[in-house]
Amino acid sequence: LGPRLLPGLQVRALHGKMKQAARESTLADYTKLASGVLLCTDVAARGLDIPDVAWIVQVDPPQDPDQFVHRVGRTARMGRQGNALVMLMPHEVPYIEFLRLRKVPATESEALPVKTEALPLLRRESEADREVMEAGVHAFVSYVRGYKEHQCKYIFRMQELALGRVATSMAVLRLPRMPELRKGGSLSSAGGPSGGPVSLPGFTPSSVDPETVRYKDKAREKQRQASLRKAAEAAAAAATAAASSAAAKQARVRQSRDNGGTAAAAAADAFGSGERLTAAKRRQLQQRDEADDLEQEYKLLKKLKRGKISQRQFDIATGLCSDEDDDGPAAAAAASLAARGDNDEVPAQLQPGRRMAAYLKAKHKRKKRRGSSAAGGGGT
Repeated sequence: LGPRLLPGLQVRALHGKMKQAARESTLADYTKLASGVLLCTDVAARGLDIPDVAWIVQVDPPQDPDQFVHRVGRTARMGRQGNALVMLMPHEVPYIEFLRLRKVPATESEALPVKTEALPLLRRESEADREVMEAGVHAFVSYVRGYKEHQCKYIFRMQELALGRVATSMAVLRLPRMPELRKGGSLSSAGGPSGGPVSLPGFTPSSVDPETVRYKDKAREKQRQASLRKAAEAAAAAATAAASSAAAKQARVRQSRDNGGTAAAAAADAFGSGERLTAAKRRQLQQRDEADDLEQEYKLLKKLKRGKISQRQFDIATGLCSDEDDDGPAAAAAASLAARGDNDEVPAQLQPGRRMAAYLKAKHKRKKRRGSSAAGGGGT
């Protein structure tokens, strides 16, 4: 944009993200120029000896006040004359007194006139070239976060920074999502809480959607489109996998319900889904399984007492005997007593119903003891 805004002016850039060979090449090229501008960061604050530097212009004061002296030291070297200018906003004027206390001579000049003719051109360039748009966003984020971390926080107060005007000066199309903007409490959304363009005083969001802005460099734009397609395919595959996993889980749940909803079926579902059960979860499933068995056996006992099932059917259902046995355990026990010549009545615990009641009572006691021991173990 330099040739279009300032025709005939030679502009070079020097920053820390450049490789050493690129830095040396840029510096050598700039030194050979009869006149020009070198846009640089603090990487050029020390160790550079460029002859006849007329002006050092600091767009923003350095985070470290000691860097101020190193910056202005790039001019007026070896008996030559030079000038240094630091731009300050109205609430940053106390920085001048701070420099005086540091034995740095500084005088306050009149306010510079505000020139806004270049802002519409910057906005149009940002809307037409993704490279310019991304550069503006990165510059805005870096500036805000650098301002937040300034060592002189009592002078450079974040709450007094005109963030909207800063974003406008850097041709930002839409404000990025930053905690620094949310904490300011001065955000307003044109689209409401559903995610519309966010605005600040002094900033108007562009009507152009940043996602539609393309690179003017065709090679970079082709690479971006390929990355977007890959991301869309990955998102679709992830959504399909999630849907399949949800459907399989629902099928396992339905199968578990069809199987009676026992804890064993739930444990099998968890194992099949790859879920790792903790010891507490296993104990809980075991207790639930025992409770289900006890309830099922109690229902069978009620059917036996009502005469809906026979003693043999009851013994087979509860696992006390199998289909291959001719008689149930009660009959076998009675036969054993008769063989020994005991003509007394069959004991009550061997009679149908009472024997099962005693069995369920003993099983219930075992369940209670296991539950109390598990609770005691979990508290240690």
